[in-house]
Amino acid sequence: MIQIVCWRTEQGFYYFMLKMMFFSVILTAFNIHSGPINEKPIVAVIPSYNNEQWIEKNLTSVLTQKYTNFRVIYIDDCSTDKTMPLAQEIINRFSANAVLIHNENRKGALRNIYEVIHQHCKDEEIVALIDGDDWLAHENVFALLNEEYSKESSPWLTHGSYITSRGVPGISAPVNKKVIQRNRFREYTQPSHLRTFYAWLFKAIKKKDLMFEGDFFPMAWDLAILYPMMEMAGENQVFIPDILYIYNDESPINDHRKNHALQLSLFKSIKEMNKYVPIKEKTFQEAIQKFSSPIGSLSGTSGLQGVDQIYVINLDERPQKWEQIKLLFEAQELSPTRVPAINGWKINKNVINQINYKGNLHGSLNPGRVGCALSHLKVWMDAIARNFQIVWVVEDDVEFLTSPHVLSQLLADLAKIDSNWDVLYTDSNTRDWNGAYADSVLLVPPPPFIEASEEVQNQAITIISQDFAKIGCRHGSYSMLISKNGLKKLYEFHKSYPLWAPIDHSLHYTPNLRQYIVRHNVVTHSNEKRVSDTDDPIE
Repeated sequence: MIQIVCWRTEQGFYYFMLKMMFFSVILTAFNIHSGPINEKPIVAVIPSYNNEQWIEKNLTSVLTQKYTNFRVIYIDDCSTDKTMPLAQEIINRFSANAVLIHNENRKGALRNIYEVIHQHCKDEEIVALIDGDDWLAHENVFALLNEEYSKESSPWLTHGSYITSRGVPGISAPVNKKVIQRNRFREYTQPSHLRTFYAWLFKAIKKKDLMFEGDFFPMAWDLAILYPMMEMAGENQVFIPDILYIYNDESPINDHRKNHALQLSLFKSIKEMNKYVPIKEKTFQEAIQKFSSPIGSLSGTSGLQGVDQIYVINLDERPQKWEQIKLLFEAQELSPTRVPAINGWKINKNVINQINYKGNLHGSLNPGRVGCALSHLKVWMDAIARNFQIVWVVEDDVEFLTSPHVLSQLLADLAKIDSNWDVLYTDSNTRDWNGAYADSVLLVPPPPFIEASEEVQNQAITIISQDFAKIGCRHGSYSMLISKNGLKKLYEFHKSYPLWAPIDHSLHYTPNLRQYIVRHNVVTHSNEKRVSDTDDPIE
Protein backbone atom coordinates (compact mmCIF):
# COMPACT_ATOMS: atom_id res chain seq x y z
CA MET A 1 0.00 0.00 0.00
CA ILE A 2 1.00 3.64 -0.23
CA GLN A 3 1.98 4.40 3.33
CA ILE A 4 1.53 7.98 4.51
CA VAL A 5 2.93 8.54 8.01
CA CYS A 6 1.51 11.44 9.96
CA TRP A 7 3.43 12.08 13.19
CA ARG A 8 1.39 13.50 16.08
CA THR A 9 2.46 15.57 19.03
CA GLU A 10 3.62 13.56 22.02
CA GLN A 11 0.62 14.72 24.05
CA GLY A 12 -1.78 13.79 21.29
CA PHE A 13 -0.16 10.38 20.91
CA TYR A 14 -0.60 9.50 24.61
CA TYR A 15 -4.20 10.73 24.51
CA PHE A 16 -4.86 8.45 21.53
CA MET A 17 -3.29 5.44 23.25
CA LEU A 18 -5.35 6.02 26.40
CA LYS A 19 -8.50 6.01 24.28
CA MET A 20 -7.44 2.76 22.65
CA MET A 21 -6.80 1.14 26.04
CA PHE A 22 -10.25 2.25 27.22
CA PHE A 23 -12.05 0.82 24.19
CA SER A 24 -10.03 -2.39 24.45
CA VAL A 25 -11.21 -2.86 28.04
CA ILE A 26 -14.82 -2.20 27.06
CA LEU A 27 -14.64 -4.64 24.15
CA THR A 28 -13.14 -7.35 26.34
CA ALA A 29 -15.59 -6.79 29.18
CA PHE A 30 -18.60 -7.14 26.96
CA ASN A 31 -16.97 -9.68 24.63
CA ILE A 32 -17.84 -7.53 21.63
CA HIS A 33 -21.56 -8.22 21.63
CA SER A 34 -24.26 -8.93 24.19
CA GLY A 35 -25.94 -11.86 22.47
CA PRO A 36 -24.90 -14.92 20.46
CA ILE A 37 -24.28 -14.43 16.73
CA ASN A 38 -23.72 -17.25 14.27
CA GLU A 39 -20.08 -17.30 13.24
CA LYS A 40 -19.56 -16.69 9.53
CA PRO A 41 -16.59 -18.45 7.93
CA ILE A 42 -13.46 -16.28 7.89
CA VAL A 43 -10.22 -17.15 6.13
CA ALA A 44 -7.04 -15.20 6.85
CA VAL A 45 -4.88 -15.03 3.73
CA ILE A 46 -1.26 -14.14 4.55
CA PRO A 47 1.30 -13.72 1.73
CA SER A 48 4.79 -13.59 3.22
CA TYR A 49 8.42 -13.23 2.15
CA ASN A 50 11.46 -13.18 4.47
CA ASN A 51 9.52 -12.33 7.60
CA GLU A 52 11.28 -14.44 10.22
CA GLN A 53 11.60 -11.35 12.44
CA TRP A 54 7.85 -10.70 12.47
CA ILE A 55 6.25 -14.11 11.99
CA GLU A 56 5.66 -14.80 15.70
CA LYS A 57 3.56 -11.63 16.15
CA ASN A 58 1.90 -12.13 12.78
CA LEU A 59 0.69 -15.70 13.10
CA THR A 60 0.09 -15.64 16.85
CA SER A 61 -2.21 -12.63 16.52
CA VAL A 62 -4.35 -14.64 14.08
CA LEU A 63 -4.23 -18.05 15.73
CA THR A 64 -5.22 -16.68 19.16
CA GLN A 65 -8.43 -15.06 17.94
CA LYS A 66 -11.44 -15.67 20.19
CA TYR A 67 -13.38 -17.13 17.31
CA THR A 68 -14.11 -20.65 16.15
CA ASN A 69 -15.09 -20.60 12.50
CA PHE A 70 -11.88 -19.41 10.88
CA ARG A 71 -8.90 -20.85 9.06
CA VAL A 72 -5.53 -19.58 7.86
CA ILE A 73 -3.79 -19.82 4.50
CA TYR A 74 -0.14 -18.81 4.94
CA ILE A 75 1.91 -18.49 1.74
CA ASP A 76 5.70 -18.55 2.03
CA ASP A 77 6.81 -16.94 -1.21
CA CYS A 78 10.18 -18.71 -1.58
CA SER A 79 11.73 -17.04 1.46
CA THR A 80 15.51 -17.22 1.85
CA ASP A 81 15.43 -16.95 5.66
CA LYS A 82 13.73 -19.10 8.32
CA THR A 83 10.17 -17.97 7.57
CA MET A 84 9.04 -21.39 6.31
CA PRO A 85 10.21 -23.58 9.25
CA LEU A 86 9.07 -20.98 11.79
CA ALA A 87 5.61 -20.85 10.21
CA GLN A 88 5.37 -24.63 10.42
CA GLU A 89 6.50 -24.64 14.05
CA ILE A 90 3.96 -21.99 15.10
CA ILE A 91 1.11 -23.71 13.28
CA ASN A 92 2.04 -27.04 14.89
CA ARG A 93 2.18 -25.38 18.30
CA PHE A 94 -1.40 -24.18 18.00
CA SER A 95 -2.72 -27.28 16.21
CA ALA A 96 -4.38 -24.76 13.96
CA ASN A 97 -6.75 -25.15 11.06
CA ALA A 98 -4.15 -23.74 8.72
CA VAL A 99 -2.72 -24.41 5.28
CA LEU A 100 0.95 -23.68 4.73
CA ILE A 101 1.90 -23.12 1.09
CA HIS A 102 5.56 -22.95 0.09
CA ASN A 103 6.48 -21.59 -3.35
CA GLU A 104 9.58 -22.93 -5.02
CA ASN A 105 9.77 -19.71 -7.06
CA ARG A 106 8.82 -16.13 -6.20
CA LYS A 107 5.35 -15.14 -7.37
CA GLY A 108 4.72 -11.83 -5.64
CA ALA A 109 1.94 -10.97 -3.20
CA LEU A 110 -0.87 -10.27 -5.67
CA ARG A 111 -0.41 -13.44 -7.70
CA ASN A 112 -0.34 -15.45 -4.47
CA ILE A 113 -3.55 -13.80 -3.29
CA TYR A 114 -5.24 -14.27 -6.66
CA GLU A 115 -4.39 -17.96 -6.92
CA VAL A 116 -5.22 -18.76 -3.30
CA ILE A 117 -8.64 -17.09 -3.36
CA HIS A 118 -9.60 -18.63 -6.71
CA GLN A 119 -8.29 -22.10 -5.86
CA HIS A 120 -8.74 -22.46 -2.11
CA CYS A 121 -11.52 -20.10 -0.93
CA LYS A 122 -15.24 -20.77 -1.09
CA ASP A 123 -17.45 -17.98 -2.40
CA GLU A 124 -19.20 -17.47 0.95
CA GLU A 125 -15.99 -17.18 2.97
CA ILE A 126 -14.92 -13.77 4.28
CA VAL A 127 -11.31 -13.13 3.32
CA ALA A 128 -9.13 -11.11 5.70
CA LEU A 129 -5.92 -9.94 4.01
CA ILE A 130 -2.94 -9.72 6.36
CA ASP A 131 0.57 -8.90 5.22
CA GLY A 132 3.27 -11.29 6.46
CA ASP A 133 5.07 -8.60 8.48
CA ASP A 134 1.94 -7.07 10.10
CA TRP A 135 -0.39 -8.37 12.80
CA LEU A 136 -3.90 -8.03 14.21
CA ALA A 137 -4.53 -5.50 16.97
CA HIS A 138 -6.29 -7.78 19.48
CA GLU A 139 -7.92 -11.18 19.95
CA ASN A 140 -11.47 -10.01 19.19
CA VAL A 141 -10.87 -8.81 15.62
CA PHE A 142 -12.69 -11.71 13.94
CA ALA A 143 -15.60 -11.48 16.38
CA LEU A 144 -16.00 -7.79 15.57
CA LEU A 145 -15.86 -8.53 11.85
CA ASN A 146 -18.50 -11.21 12.28
CA GLU A 147 -20.75 -8.72 14.00
CA GLU A 148 -20.41 -6.30 11.08
CA TYR A 149 -21.11 -8.97 8.46
CA SER A 150 -24.08 -10.27 10.49
CA LYS A 151 -25.93 -6.95 10.52
CA GLU A 152 -29.09 -6.53 8.51
CA SER A 153 -27.22 -4.33 6.02
CA SER A 154 -24.93 -7.33 5.38
CA PRO A 155 -21.85 -5.68 3.81
CA TRP A 156 -19.79 -7.42 1.16
CA LEU A 157 -16.59 -5.59 2.00
CA THR A 158 -15.01 -3.74 4.92
CA HIS A 159 -11.98 -1.51 5.34
CA GLY A 160 -10.85 0.34 8.40
CA SER A 161 -8.34 1.81 10.75
CA TYR A 162 -4.85 0.86 11.89
CA ILE A 163 -1.87 2.10 13.82
CA THR A 164 1.74 1.59 12.89
CA SER A 165 4.13 -0.56 14.88
CA ARG A 166 5.55 2.72 16.26
CA GLY A 167 2.12 3.62 17.65
CA VAL A 168 1.26 6.25 15.05
CA PRO A 169 -2.38 6.38 13.86
CA GLY A 170 -2.72 5.54 10.18
CA ILE A 171 -4.60 7.51 7.57
CA SER A 172 -8.12 6.17 7.15
CA ALA A 173 -11.62 7.55 6.79
CA PRO A 174 -15.11 6.48 5.78
CA VAL A 175 -16.09 6.97 2.14
CA ASN A 176 -18.25 10.00 1.47
CA LYS A 177 -21.81 9.08 0.45
CA LYS A 178 -21.52 11.13 -2.72
CA VAL A 179 -18.46 9.10 -3.72
CA ILE A 180 -20.52 5.92 -3.36
CA GLN A 181 -23.55 7.31 -5.18
CA ARG A 182 -21.43 8.62 -8.07
CA ASN A 183 -19.12 5.58 -8.15
CA ARG A 184 -16.03 7.76 -7.80
CA PHE A 185 -14.03 5.55 -5.48
CA ARG A 186 -10.79 6.10 -7.37
CA GLU A 187 -10.86 9.68 -6.12
CA TYR A 188 -10.90 8.34 -2.57
CA THR A 189 -7.35 8.38 -1.19
CA GLN A 190 -7.02 4.82 0.01
CA PRO A 191 -9.07 2.10 1.71
CA SER A 192 -6.91 1.04 4.65
CA HIS A 193 -6.30 -2.04 6.79
CA LEU A 194 -7.96 -4.22 7.86
CA ARG A 195 -9.41 -5.10 4.45
CA THR A 196 -11.94 -7.91 4.28
CA PHE A 197 -14.40 -9.08 1.63
CA TYR A 198 -16.38 -12.05 0.44
CA ALA A 199 -14.36 -14.35 -1.79
CA TRP A 200 -17.02 -14.23 -4.52
CA LEU A 201 -16.59 -10.45 -4.76
CA PHE A 202 -12.84 -10.79 -5.33
CA LYS A 203 -13.43 -13.47 -7.96
CA ALA A 204 -15.52 -10.97 -9.94
CA ILE A 205 -12.40 -8.85 -10.63
CA LYS A 206 -11.13 -9.33 -14.18
CA LYS A 207 -7.64 -10.79 -14.17
CA LYS A 208 -6.44 -8.35 -16.82
CA ASP A 209 -7.19 -5.47 -14.42
CA LEU A 210 -4.66 -6.91 -11.98
CA MET A 211 -1.87 -7.05 -14.55
CA PHE A 212 0.97 -4.67 -15.37
CA GLU A 213 3.26 -5.28 -18.34
CA GLY A 214 2.24 -8.94 -18.57
CA ASP A 215 2.49 -9.76 -14.87
CA PHE A 216 0.59 -9.04 -11.68
CA PHE A 217 1.06 -5.60 -10.13
CA PRO A 218 4.31 -5.72 -8.12
CA MET A 219 3.23 -2.76 -5.94
CA ALA A 220 0.07 -0.77 -5.17
CA TRP A 221 -1.79 -4.04 -5.73
CA ASP A 222 -4.00 -3.42 -2.70
CA LEU A 223 -5.61 -0.55 -4.59
CA ALA A 224 -5.83 -2.68 -7.76
CA ILE A 225 -8.10 -5.10 -5.91
CA LEU A 226 -9.89 -2.71 -3.52
CA TYR A 227 -11.08 -0.14 -6.04
CA PRO A 228 -12.87 -2.68 -8.29
CA MET A 229 -14.44 -4.40 -5.28
CA MET A 230 -15.58 -1.09 -3.78
CA GLU A 231 -17.10 -0.11 -7.12
CA MET A 232 -18.89 -3.45 -7.43
CA ALA A 233 -20.05 -3.41 -3.81
CA GLY A 234 -21.51 0.09 -4.02
CA GLU A 235 -23.44 0.73 -0.83
CA ASN A 236 -22.74 -2.80 0.42
CA GLN A 237 -19.51 -1.85 2.21
CA VAL A 238 -18.56 -0.63 5.66
CA PHE A 239 -15.77 1.47 7.16
CA ILE A 240 -14.80 0.15 10.61
CA PRO A 241 -13.36 2.91 12.82
CA ASP A 242 -12.04 0.51 15.47
CA ILE A 243 -8.31 -0.24 15.33
CA LEU A 244 -8.06 -3.83 14.08
CA TYR A 245 -4.63 -3.89 12.48
CA ILE A 246 -0.99 -3.07 13.25
CA TYR A 247 0.98 -1.93 10.20
CA ASN A 248 4.69 -2.72 10.53
CA ASP A 249 6.43 0.53 9.65
CA GLU A 250 9.83 -0.89 10.63
CA SER A 251 10.14 -3.51 7.88
CA PRO A 252 12.97 -2.66 5.45
CA ILE A 253 11.16 -4.27 2.49
CA ASN A 254 8.02 -2.12 2.57
CA ASP A 255 7.09 -0.97 -0.93
CA HIS A 256 7.44 2.73 -0.16
CA ARG A 257 11.04 2.06 0.88
CA LYS A 258 11.97 -0.19 -2.05
CA ASN A 259 10.81 1.93 -5.01
CA HIS A 260 8.55 4.82 -4.07
CA ALA A 261 8.59 6.30 -7.59
CA LEU A 262 7.31 3.05 -9.15
CA GLN A 263 4.71 2.76 -6.44
CA LEU A 264 3.34 6.22 -7.18
CA SER A 265 3.37 5.52 -10.91
CA LEU A 266 1.35 2.31 -10.46
CA PHE A 267 -0.96 4.10 -8.07
CA LYS A 268 -1.70 6.69 -10.76
CA SER A 269 -2.32 4.08 -13.48
CA ILE A 270 -4.73 2.15 -11.24
CA LYS A 271 -6.73 5.31 -10.55
CA GLU A 272 -7.05 5.89 -14.31
CA MET A 273 -8.37 2.39 -15.11
CA ASN A 274 -11.97 1.83 -16.20
CA LYS A 275 -14.50 1.72 -13.41
CA TYR A 276 -16.55 -1.33 -12.52
CA VAL A 277 -20.31 -1.02 -12.17
CA PRO A 278 -22.14 -1.94 -8.96
CA ILE A 279 -23.09 -5.59 -8.74
CA LYS A 280 -26.85 -6.08 -8.47
CA GLU A 281 -26.94 -9.68 -7.30
CA LYS A 282 -28.98 -8.89 -4.19
CA THR A 283 -31.45 -6.86 -6.24
CA PHE A 284 -31.86 -9.63 -8.81
CA GLN A 285 -32.48 -12.24 -6.16
CA GLU A 286 -34.79 -9.90 -4.28
CA ALA A 287 -36.81 -9.23 -7.42
CA ILE A 288 -36.98 -12.93 -8.26
CA GLN A 289 -38.13 -13.81 -4.75
CA LYS A 290 -40.59 -10.94 -4.28
CA PHE A 291 -42.20 -10.76 -7.68
CA SER A 292 -42.61 -14.37 -8.76
CA SER A 293 -43.99 -17.67 -7.61
CA PRO A 294 -41.43 -20.38 -6.81
CA ILE A 295 -40.81 -23.12 -9.33
CA GLY A 296 -41.45 -25.67 -6.59
CA SER A 297 -41.65 -29.36 -7.46
CA LEU A 298 -40.68 -30.50 -10.92
CA SER A 299 -42.57 -32.68 -13.35
CA GLY A 300 -40.22 -35.61 -12.87
CA THR A 301 -38.10 -36.93 -15.72
CA SER A 302 -38.22 -34.84 -18.88
CA GLY A 303 -38.91 -37.75 -21.22
CA LEU A 304 -36.13 -36.50 -23.49
CA GLN A 305 -33.03 -38.65 -23.35
CA GLY A 306 -29.96 -36.72 -22.22
CA VAL A 307 -31.97 -33.81 -20.80
CA ASP A 308 -32.57 -33.55 -17.05
CA GLN A 309 -35.43 -31.09 -17.16
CA ILE A 310 -37.61 -29.12 -19.57
CA TYR A 311 -38.46 -25.67 -18.19
CA VAL A 312 -41.32 -23.78 -19.86
CA ILE A 313 -41.54 -20.09 -18.93
CA ASN A 314 -45.16 -18.97 -18.75
CA LEU A 315 -46.94 -15.99 -17.18
CA ASP A 316 -49.74 -16.64 -14.70
CA GLU A 317 -51.78 -14.23 -16.80
CA ARG A 318 -51.50 -16.54 -19.82
CA PRO A 319 -52.99 -19.88 -18.69
CA GLN A 320 -54.23 -20.70 -22.20
CA LYS A 321 -50.64 -20.59 -23.48
CA TRP A 322 -49.60 -23.10 -20.85
CA GLU A 323 -52.42 -25.47 -21.71
CA GLN A 324 -51.56 -25.32 -25.41
CA ILE A 325 -47.85 -25.92 -24.99
CA LYS A 326 -48.39 -28.59 -22.35
CA LEU A 327 -50.52 -30.55 -24.83
CA LEU A 328 -47.83 -30.02 -27.47
CA PHE A 329 -45.19 -31.63 -25.25
CA GLU A 330 -47.43 -34.39 -23.93
CA ALA A 331 -48.23 -35.43 -27.49
CA GLN A 332 -44.50 -36.18 -27.81
CA GLU A 333 -44.48 -38.03 -24.46
CA LEU A 334 -42.46 -35.23 -22.87
CA SER A 335 -43.02 -33.82 -19.38
CA PRO A 336 -42.28 -30.08 -19.09
CA THR A 337 -42.15 -28.15 -15.81
CA ARG A 338 -44.01 -24.85 -15.82
CA VAL A 339 -41.96 -21.90 -14.58
CA PRO A 340 -44.15 -19.03 -13.31
CA ALA A 341 -42.69 -16.13 -15.27
CA ILE A 342 -42.01 -12.78 -13.63
CA ASN A 343 -44.41 -10.10 -14.81
CA GLY A 344 -42.15 -7.07 -15.04
CA TRP A 345 -45.12 -4.75 -15.29
CA LYS A 346 -45.95 -5.56 -11.67
CA ILE A 347 -42.48 -4.91 -10.27
CA ASN A 348 -41.96 -1.82 -8.16
CA LYS A 349 -40.56 1.00 -10.30
CA ASN A 350 -37.75 1.63 -7.80
CA VAL A 351 -36.55 -1.96 -8.24
CA ILE A 352 -36.81 -1.64 -12.02
CA ASN A 353 -34.66 1.48 -11.86
CA GLN A 354 -32.09 -0.17 -9.59
CA ILE A 355 -31.41 -3.11 -11.87
CA ASN A 356 -31.73 -1.22 -15.15
CA TYR A 357 -28.83 0.45 -16.96
CA LYS A 358 -29.89 3.72 -18.54
CA GLY A 359 -26.83 4.49 -20.62
CA ASN A 360 -27.28 2.31 -23.70
CA LEU A 361 -28.32 3.74 -27.05
CA HIS A 362 -31.85 2.39 -26.80
CA GLY A 363 -32.49 3.62 -23.28
CA SER A 364 -33.31 1.41 -20.32
CA LEU A 365 -35.31 -1.79 -20.69
CA ASN A 366 -39.05 -1.62 -20.29
CA PRO A 367 -40.55 -3.57 -17.35
CA GLY A 368 -41.68 -6.40 -19.61
CA ARG A 369 -38.16 -7.10 -20.82
CA VAL A 370 -36.85 -6.85 -17.27
CA GLY A 371 -39.38 -9.49 -16.24
CA CYS A 372 -38.35 -11.73 -19.13
CA ALA A 373 -34.68 -11.48 -18.17
CA LEU A 374 -35.42 -12.18 -14.50
CA SER A 375 -37.49 -15.22 -15.51
CA HIS A 376 -34.52 -16.72 -17.33
CA LEU A 377 -32.23 -15.91 -14.39
CA LYS A 378 -34.73 -17.69 -12.15
CA VAL A 379 -34.52 -20.83 -14.31
CA TRP A 380 -30.71 -20.75 -14.38
CA MET A 381 -30.58 -20.39 -10.60
CA ASP A 382 -32.96 -23.33 -10.11
CA ALA A 383 -31.10 -25.61 -12.53
CA ILE A 384 -27.75 -24.78 -10.92
CA ALA A 385 -29.15 -25.45 -7.44
CA ARG A 386 -30.41 -28.87 -8.60
CA ASN A 387 -27.05 -29.69 -10.23
CA PHE A 388 -28.63 -30.53 -13.59
CA GLN A 389 -26.24 -31.46 -16.39
CA ILE A 390 -28.40 -30.37 -19.35
CA VAL A 391 -31.71 -28.50 -19.37
CA TRP A 392 -34.03 -27.32 -22.11
CA VAL A 393 -35.39 -23.82 -21.51
CA VAL A 394 -38.46 -22.97 -23.56
CA GLU A 395 -40.72 -19.93 -23.75
CA ASP A 396 -44.42 -20.63 -24.22
CA ASP A 397 -44.73 -19.60 -27.89
CA VAL A 398 -42.89 -22.33 -29.80
CA GLU A 399 -43.87 -25.00 -32.28
CA PHE A 400 -42.29 -28.33 -33.27
CA LEU A 401 -41.23 -28.65 -36.90
CA THR A 402 -40.16 -32.24 -36.37
CA SER A 403 -40.04 -34.66 -33.46
CA PRO A 404 -38.10 -33.00 -30.59
CA HIS A 405 -36.67 -36.42 -29.73
CA VAL A 406 -34.09 -35.86 -32.48
CA LEU A 407 -32.49 -33.40 -30.03
CA SER A 408 -31.16 -36.34 -28.01
CA GLN A 409 -29.06 -37.58 -30.92
CA LEU A 410 -28.02 -34.03 -31.79
CA LEU A 411 -26.77 -33.51 -28.23
CA ALA A 412 -24.75 -36.72 -28.42
CA ASP A 413 -23.28 -35.66 -31.77
CA LEU A 414 -22.45 -32.16 -30.50
CA ALA A 415 -20.65 -33.60 -27.46
CA LYS A 416 -18.34 -35.50 -29.83
CA ILE A 417 -17.53 -32.26 -31.64
CA ASP A 418 -17.23 -30.06 -28.55
CA SER A 419 -17.51 -31.69 -25.13
CA ASN A 420 -17.44 -28.21 -23.55
CA TRP A 421 -20.42 -26.75 -25.43
CA ASP A 422 -22.59 -24.33 -23.44
CA VAL A 423 -25.73 -23.48 -25.45
CA LEU A 424 -27.48 -25.18 -28.36
CA TYR A 425 -30.37 -23.38 -30.07
CA THR A 426 -33.02 -25.63 -31.60
CA ASP A 427 -33.32 -23.57 -34.79
CA SER A 428 -30.92 -21.70 -37.05
CA ASN A 429 -32.60 -18.29 -36.88
CA THR A 430 -35.66 -16.68 -35.36
CA ARG A 431 -38.80 -15.55 -37.14
CA ASP A 432 -39.83 -11.93 -37.36
CA TRP A 433 -43.39 -10.68 -36.89
CA ASN A 434 -44.22 -11.58 -40.50
CA GLY A 435 -43.11 -15.17 -40.05
CA ALA A 436 -39.90 -14.86 -42.07
CA TYR A 437 -36.58 -16.02 -40.64
CA ALA A 438 -34.30 -13.12 -39.68
CA ASP A 439 -30.51 -12.99 -39.74
CA SER A 440 -28.69 -13.74 -36.48
CA VAL A 441 -27.31 -10.30 -35.72
CA LEU A 442 -27.29 -8.08 -32.65
CA LEU A 443 -29.00 -4.71 -32.62
CA VAL A 444 -28.07 -3.53 -29.11
CA PRO A 445 -24.41 -2.48 -28.71
CA PRO A 446 -22.83 -3.16 -25.31
CA PRO A 447 -22.30 -0.45 -22.68
CA PRO A 448 -18.71 0.57 -21.89
CA PHE A 449 -18.37 -1.85 -18.97
CA ILE A 450 -19.09 -4.92 -21.14
CA GLU A 451 -16.43 -6.44 -23.39
CA ALA A 452 -17.49 -8.12 -26.60
CA SER A 453 -15.55 -11.09 -27.95
CA GLU A 454 -14.45 -11.15 -31.57
CA GLU A 455 -17.13 -13.74 -32.33
CA VAL A 456 -19.84 -11.41 -31.06
CA GLN A 457 -18.37 -8.29 -32.64
CA ASN A 458 -18.05 -10.03 -36.01
CA GLN A 459 -21.40 -11.81 -35.62
CA ALA A 460 -19.54 -14.97 -36.52
CA ILE A 461 -21.22 -18.06 -37.96
CA THR A 462 -18.90 -21.02 -38.51
CA ILE A 463 -20.22 -24.18 -40.15
CA ILE A 464 -19.05 -27.14 -38.04
CA SER A 465 -20.87 -30.04 -39.70
CA GLN A 466 -24.00 -30.77 -41.66
CA ASP A 467 -25.95 -30.44 -38.41
CA PHE A 468 -24.27 -27.60 -36.49
CA ALA A 469 -22.83 -24.12 -36.78
CA LYS A 470 -20.93 -22.24 -34.09
CA ILE A 471 -22.18 -18.69 -33.62
CA GLY A 472 -21.28 -15.46 -31.87
CA CYS A 473 -24.82 -14.09 -31.56
CA ARG A 474 -28.42 -14.38 -32.68
CA HIS A 475 -31.94 -13.30 -31.76
CA GLY A 476 -34.32 -15.39 -29.70
CA SER A 477 -34.08 -17.09 -26.31
CA TYR A 478 -37.29 -19.08 -26.74
CA SER A 479 -35.72 -22.55 -27.10
CA MET A 480 -32.23 -23.29 -25.76
CA LEU A 481 -30.50 -26.42 -24.53
CA ILE A 482 -27.98 -25.37 -21.87
CA SER A 483 -25.22 -27.42 -20.27
CA LYS A 484 -24.22 -27.25 -16.61
CA ASN A 485 -21.19 -25.10 -17.39
CA GLY A 486 -23.28 -22.89 -19.64
CA LEU A 487 -25.79 -22.28 -16.85
CA LYS A 488 -23.03 -21.21 -14.49
CA LYS A 489 -21.42 -18.91 -17.06
CA LEU A 490 -24.72 -17.23 -17.90
CA TYR A 491 -25.76 -16.72 -14.29
CA GLU A 492 -22.39 -15.49 -13.04
CA PHE A 493 -22.20 -12.97 -15.87
CA HIS A 494 -25.73 -11.61 -15.58
CA LYS A 495 -25.78 -11.31 -11.81
CA SER A 496 -22.69 -9.09 -11.98
CA TYR A 497 -24.11 -6.25 -14.07
CA PRO A 498 -27.28 -4.19 -14.33
CA LEU A 499 -29.67 -5.26 -17.06
CA TRP A 500 -28.85 -3.32 -20.22
CA ALA A 501 -30.35 -5.29 -23.12
CA PRO A 502 -33.03 -7.93 -23.76
CA ILE A 503 -31.88 -11.28 -22.44
CA ASP A 504 -31.49 -12.77 -25.93
CA HIS A 505 -28.96 -10.02 -26.69
CA SER A 506 -27.08 -9.72 -23.41
CA LEU A 507 -26.43 -13.45 -22.97
CA HIS A 508 -24.10 -13.48 -25.99
CA TYR A 509 -21.65 -11.19 -24.19
CA THR A 510 -21.08 -13.85 -21.51
CA PRO A 511 -17.31 -14.47 -21.59
CA ASN A 512 -16.18 -17.68 -23.33
CA LEU A 513 -19.75 -18.81 -24.05
CA ARG A 514 -19.66 -21.66 -26.57
CA GLN A 515 -22.88 -21.35 -28.60
CA TYR A 516 -24.21 -23.51 -31.41
CA ILE A 517 -27.28 -23.67 -33.63
CA VAL A 518 -28.79 -26.63 -35.41
CA ARG A 519 -28.72 -26.16 -39.16
CA HIS A 520 -32.06 -27.92 -39.65
CA ASN A 521 -34.80 -26.37 -37.54
CA VAL A 522 -36.37 -28.61 -34.91
CA VAL A 523 -38.22 -26.29 -32.51
CA THR A 524 -38.81 -22.65 -33.39
CA HIS A 525 -40.94 -19.58 -32.70
CA SER A 526 -44.62 -20.10 -33.41
CA ASN A 527 -45.69 -18.62 -36.76
CA GLU A 528 -49.07 -17.61 -35.37
CA LYS A 529 -49.77 -13.93 -34.70
CA ARG A 530 -48.34 -13.33 -31.25
CA VAL A 531 -49.16 -10.99 -28.39
CA SER A 532 -46.04 -9.31 -26.98
CA ASP A 533 -46.07 -9.55 -23.21
CA THR A 534 -42.65 -7.92 -23.06
CA ASP A 535 -43.60 -4.78 -24.98
CA ASP A 536 -47.17 -4.24 -23.81
CA PRO A 537 -48.35 -4.06 -20.17
CA ILE A 538 -50.27 -7.10 -18.99
CA GLU A 539 -52.38 -7.04 -15.85
